[in-house]
Amino acid sequence: MAEKKMAKMAVLKGPDHLDIESFPLPEVKEDGMLIKIEATSICGSDAHSIRSTPAQPSPLGHEFTGKIVEMGERANETIYSFSGPLKVGDRIAVYPWITCGTCPECMRHGNGVCMVCENAFMYGGQETFGNSKYTADAYEAPHFKGGFAEYVYIFPGTYVWKLPEDMPSEIASLLDPLAVCARAIEMAQTEPGVLGESLNTNTNAVVIGEGAIGIMTAMLLKIMGCRNVILTGHKDEKLKKAQEISRCDYVINSNKMEKEERFRYIREITDGGPDLVIQCANNTRASIEGLELVRKLGTYVEVGVPFGFGETFEVELPQLIFSKNVKINSLASNSQRVFDKAFHLLERYQEFPFEKLLTHKFYSLEELMPTMQKMRDVDYIKGVMILK
Repeated sequence: MAEKKMAKMAVLKGPDHLDIESFPLPEVKEDGMLIKIEATSICGSDAHSIRSTPAQPSPLGHEFTGKIVEMGERANETIYSFSGPLKVGDRIAVYPWITCGTCPECMRHGNGVCMVCENAFMYGGQETFGNSKYTADAYEAPHFKGGFAEYVYIFPGTYVWKLPEDMPSEIASLLDPLAVCARAIEMAQTEPGVLGESLNTNTNAVVIGEGAIGIMTAMLLKIMGCRNVILTGHKDEKLKKAQEISRCDYVINSNKMEKEERFRYIREITDGGPDLVIQCANNTRASIEGLELVRKLGTYVEVGVPFGFGETFEVELPQLIFSKNVKINSLASNSQRVFDKAFHLLERYQEFPFEKLLTHKFYSLEELMPTMQKMRDVDYIKGVMILK
């Protein structure tokens, strides 16, 4: 019997404990697919994951693209391609969630909506949800369940997109964060029947946070024609880069202006206060400031605090929210529908400087942890592993 081919993957075992281990490549079932990883981006949530203790040794990485190297006979029936039939040799980007379609939340909200399905599976995740068919256990075959690996096994029920021949794989790995930005802006669009639209060509918008999500959100707001887009952050070098990429109208270093002075300056620019504030800074204090800053009848979208961090603040809710009649949305769930919109925007990558977001490129799994340790560096925006 021929010896099975081995391949490497990152296995998360505990806080700052990430091992690179080898596993046998799995046999591809008739309804599955195996891809060879070409690019995987580091998500901010990956940084939180490596500081945690998973219930079992787990994979890592959900922002990935790769080339199909083997397909089961029924893969084109069971793996849902937005780009038509797939074949060996095609490069694909992947929606990282598989939902069951039958639990009460899926029946209510639709198949494919992440973070609500009771039996979901997430590529590169550390948690096994409910009665999911697939587990987050890296030691359970087919092992290759996350993007920080040389291969990933694609399960039935996965949504994918075929990459155009000229699209770099590292650009395509930005699909997930760009879809987050697209969903944030969808949530900012006011439903019919209220006093005014929150997003139009007269909108004054503030984006809090100069990371990749904040930069791409500001970029989309400018593409949509907002009157003024202001991006706030804490590092001059990163803010300069953020303005270059997003083409926003103003950047403000919050460390160099007291809160009262900063608010006064923003209100001067925006004729009394921003109509829209999108918080992308992953900071609870920034959430409070964003709610204080948004104008009466304005819209606030919370993107940046998926984790509690144990921070608590006392706030006067009537003054902060109700007296201003603010519309508030929070973003944790997304769907393949929004990813499809984001993918079509990525197809126009030659028009927009997505490449400049990828400040830290590395070329082996062994460089993953050292790169993640640079995430707080002043020049860091987004890290991406590129394997050829």
